[in-house]
Amino acid sequence: MGNTEVFKNKSFTLLFLGKMVSDLGDQIFNLAVGWHILKITNSAFQMSIYISIGTIIHLLLGPYGGVIADRVDRIKIIYMADIIRGITLLSLTLIMYMGIESIGVYYISSAVISICGAFFYPASMSIIPDVVEEEELTNANSLISMIQSFSSSVGLLMGGLLYGVVGIRGVFIINALTYLISGIWEMFIKTRKCTILNENHLKNSVFKDLQEAFVIIKKEKSLYLILTFSIVLNFFITPLIVIFIPYMLNQHLKTEPIALSFVQGAGSAGYILGAMMLPSLSKISKSNKRIVTGTILYSATTLMISILLILNFKGLVNVKYLIIYTIVSMGAMGIFNAIINITINILMQKIVLKKYLGRVNALSSTMVMAVTPISMVLGGRLVDKFSLINLMFITALSLIFISLIFSFKKEIINIQ
Repeated sequence: MGNTEVFKNKSFTLLFLGKMVSDLGDQIFNLAVGWHILKITNSAFQMSIYISIGTIIHLLLGPYGGVIADRVDRIKIIYMADIIRGITLLSLTLIMYMGIESIGVYYISSAVISICGAFFYPASMSIIPDVVEEEELTNANSLISMIQSFSSSVGLLMGGLLYGVVGIRGVFIINALTYLISGIWEMFIKTRKCTILNENHLKNSVFKDLQEAFVIIKKEKSLYLILTFSIVLNFFITPLIVIFIPYMLNQHLKTEPIALSFVQGAGSAGYILGAMMLPSLSKISKSNKRIVTGTILYSATTLMISILLILNFKGLVNVKYLIIYTIVSMGAMGIFNAIINITINILMQKIVLKKYLGRVNALSSTMVMAVTPISMVLGGRLVDKFSLINLMFITALSLIFISLIFSFKKEIINIQ
């Protein structure tokens, strides 16, 4: 059966289009708002607060969103989440047109979008088996995954372009309309009868599974080291990509927002390319070497951006060439990031017994994500207080140091 056969299912097509439009709007919105906050405040800290609000809410409500998706009508969760987000953004746009445009408006938008998203995502993914036949599941999930990557790449490119054309109020209106259109489409999704789990049983099961996962991670030294490395890696990489690079483009190089679109779009494209390259690389290199080599190359690329930024300040490198190098570098960093992250996931799958893998993945991803808001807020505060170039140098050197320590651990050396 070809991939497109599943589109004969009207309900899947509505779900697919709804997710595509709302995901595209999210990417456009987040890039535009982050850039706008930097522009009006000149503060990386304020931008980091905006991004962190969404991350913290997702971290706290994400597990509950999954629980609710197993107990409540998923169709209602999906379309209500989109409609609430659409109405909220239209209301905030009206407030801005009334002359009330404070940083709080953007914080509120981040909070509402993230709260609704914490329920929308697990419901929209778990409803797929209720919409398509079992033999269509592979095609359906593949298409949903593909459109998420597509929406991310295209949305990043459109975000900078639309912000430059219609401004921040126009971006608010566009994203509100994407949510409302998606919500209306999603109302017409039809499902087969689905199983609703007992609340108490599910609640007890979740806590028990997380406890077991913690014990497994604590006992298995190699798994513990991999998770620790992932947490530390995420702590340093997140502010570099989310705070430092946008701040450099906005405040130091004074570029248009479309430059950030190309930079971040290159990172997404690089990640896809890295995922495609990994099967071939896995045949010629060990897992631990791929992780260490990828991290060192990632760090070296960051160092080169820092050096070129210094040369730009001295008038030795043109802004245009620095932007081009940054776009190419982000593509390369996306490749390295994919190789590192996917290899780490493969290692975890090799180490953990299959029957425990789901709960270990859930706990480990939560622990890795937990450091994200801390690192972003800290990174934003440091950029406002200290030299961006020095911070990028320190970040790159720290990543190299951490990867070398990781590579010499005997538990990691023994993993193929």
